[in-house]
Amino acid sequence: MNKKNFHNRSIPVDHCASRPETRLPSSGFTLIELLVVIAIIAILAGMLLPALSKAKGMAKITKCLNNIRQVGFAGSMYVDDFEGIFPPKRAKNGFVTQNSWVGQAGLLDGYDKVTAADRYLNAYLGVGTSTNAAVEVAHCPSDKQSVADTGHSQYEDYGASYMANLYAPEGEGNPVIYSLNIDDKTSVRQSALLNPSRFVIFSSWGAYRVGWWSEDDSKNPKLPRLTWHQKSYKWSTLFGDGHVSLTQFDPDDGPISNEYSFDRRR
Repeated sequence: MNKKNFHNRSIPVDHCASRPETRLPSSGFTLIELLVVIAIIAILAGMLLPALSKAKGMAKITKCLNNIRQVGFAGSMYVDDFEGIFPPKRAKNGFVTQNSWVGQAGLLDGYDKVTAADRYLNAYLGVGTSTNAAVEVAHCPSDKQSVADTGHSQYEDYGASYMANLYAPEGEGNPVIYSLNIDDKTSVRQSALLNPSRFVIFSSWGAYRVGWWSEDDSKNPKLPRLTWHQKSYKWSTLFGDGHVSLTQFDPDDGPISNEYSFDRRR
């Protein structure tokens, strides 16, 4: 055989011959790994959700305090315009209500006639005098449930979440409390406040139930609907000197405590 021919001969290739099998590494998780990941996510969620809930609650409190603060500014301008006298309990349309200062038309009978134009401080809040005006500054974001059992909020039913310290006419009521109100159609002058920094001017519905009548959950089963902040007897409050705070009210103290007073003489 010719050696040259031998070395130049092509060797046939068997394409069907077996070769080592190559496997790509799997990119999926095993069941145990998935369960571990899910458990970690659940733990993290359990840690974060309370913090997020607290942050959301604090944001609502901040909004509520800002609402009250704006009412305080409006009240100061009104008092300056009316020789130091606070707005009366009788709204411009003649309806007697603690909600005569700020708000919009409510849904309940009587309150549906007290429009935005009938409430004294609305004109100072830049909401206009339209009878159909929406007055969001009168709405606490935590106000979800009305004591009227309608399924609406206090804001929707009464036109406002907040109200002024306008008790019964002077010398009347039980207990007798000397608030801003003299005879429903007249309120006192700013100079009549003995301790302005302690005297409650404007707050939420629940504050008056606790402060005026020393009510708690046992005396008034509807009171929990009005505990809007931190499920406690704390409400955003405007005082006579113009400062605003989230104030803790105590049913045991009644209208007068070391921190606040609903009576202008104390």
